Amino acid sequence: MLRKSLLVFVLGALLLIAAQPGQPAQAQAVDWAVTVFDRDARGFLIVTPNGLQPGPAVPGMQALASVYNVRVSPRGEYAVFVGTPNDNSPSLAYVANLLTGACCTPLQDPTQPSLGLAFIGPFSPDGRQIVLSSFDQAALGRDSVPSAITVYDLATASVAASVPLSAFQPIDPGGVAAVFGTWDKTGIRLIPSCYGCEGVWEGAYHLWEPTSGAISLAVEPFDIFMNRLPGTGELFKLIANEAYPQSGAPSAYFPAPNVVEYYPAPNAPQGQVVYFDVGNPHLSQAEWVDGGRAILIKTAGLPASLPDNPFGEEGPGTAILMFRDGLRFSIDPALGSALTGTPDGWIALDWNSGAASLVRSDAAGNYQVTPLGDGSGWELAATSFVLGSGTAATPFPAVPPPQYVTCPGFVTSRLWPNTFAQVTPGASNNLRAEPSSASALVGTIPGEGVVAVLIGPTCAGNMAWWQVQYNGQTGWTAEGQGSDYWLQPGSGMW
Repeated sequence: MLRKSLLVFVLGALLLIAAQPGQPAQAQAVDWAVTVFDRDARGFLIVTPNGLQPGPAVPGMQALASVYNVRVSPRGEYAVFVGTPNDNSPSLAYVANLLTGACCTPLQDPTQPSLGLAFIGPFSPDGRQIVLSSFDQAALGRDSVPSAITVYDLATASVAASVPLSAFQPIDPGGVAAVFGTWDKTGIRLIPSCYGCEGVWEGAYHLWEPTSGAISLAVEPFDIFMNRLPGTGELFKLIANEAYPQSGAPSAYFPAPNVVEYYPAPNAPQGQVVYFDVGNPHLSQAEWVDGGRAILIKTAGLPASLPDNPFGEEGPGTAILMFRDGLRFSIDPALGSALTGTPDGWIALDWNSGAASLVRSDAAGNYQVTPLGDGSGWELAATSFVLGSGTAATPFPAVPPPQYVTCPGFVTSRLWPNTFAQVTPGASNNLRAEPSSASALVGTIPGEGVVAVLIGPTCAGNMAWWQVQYNGQTGWTAEGQGSDYWLQPGSGMW
């Protein structure tokens, strides 16, 4: 049954056998399938509009100490993954034949045995080859580190083509591995990067055509914030835009995102903001869903300044389904994180509970949910569809920046509700029961103290007053007076 189901899935007919409890199995026609790999069970599962089906069995995977980064070829013939034979051995790339269950053949260049795996790249368009990035880990720290980009034939696990990474223009001298883009009929997109570091975050993809060996430099922009819709080439970025209020939440390398910017093509010179939440400027996730007709957006919880955490959060955040006409619909926050979009919705994965769900939506904001069980160990391995294929690339409507309030007797405010702010260095700010300098004093906020801005502003006494929370205590404090600011927006880079 598994072999039959897999073969049907591979050939694209997608006629799966679905058995309902207490009823005989019946053949049902479906129009898409998603293959996931469950790391905990060490096995494959197939999600269709009918629910969850068992995937192909690969017993050899059970013999490895670890298996992760599993990917299935477009035709469903092969799985390529990272594995370790035992706890003390280095990681290798392996290939498994899903039609026969044969596993696990290492993908390693016999002419360069010192090179270890860095990253798994994309499959070839016909699904019969894959590209890997590898380098000599023992040489890290030296002036020259041997590294290569290698294409393997999956039927034989042999090298089909190889090129040294030094043939490409590096972003920095530490480039020993490659970050991959797509592989289409024009070639493989890649950009050199370091390994075991923050990595390259913007630049330009280079193109390698492995059959001819031709290399073209800087063919297409690269940006780690890009989320591309494969069927149309459109993309969006979840980023921080200084023209819009920012949350001020702490972030290690980049300010927390506050907008979704839309680009009609990767080479578009400028994007436009299509989403900003006036009620919560802190966005946490976004994903193309519903066949590319919508973007699923998740916000963080509302800011809270607590005794044990000045950058706390209250509540689970919100989830919004935004369609191309600009209409927005609230979604259960537990469904706001997508493992992948599907042609008619998405597969949700609640990172708190681990629960997986199949969500099917329509343009009116209605959605149906089918529980899929525990997905905490799931990895996306393959889809039978190209998301966005057949979808009209209609731009989302632009969203202008909101207007800040200017209170009489005070310059324009720089703060926004549901963000973090900081008292300017020096004198402390008073925390009062009401928005008035005559109101009862309930506390003070020291210079450089961090507060959660709750609501406001209220204009009174030639000042802009904000209700804030500091160290678990709530009250009102003034942003400043005249042309002097006593509170400043949180930078997000504390």
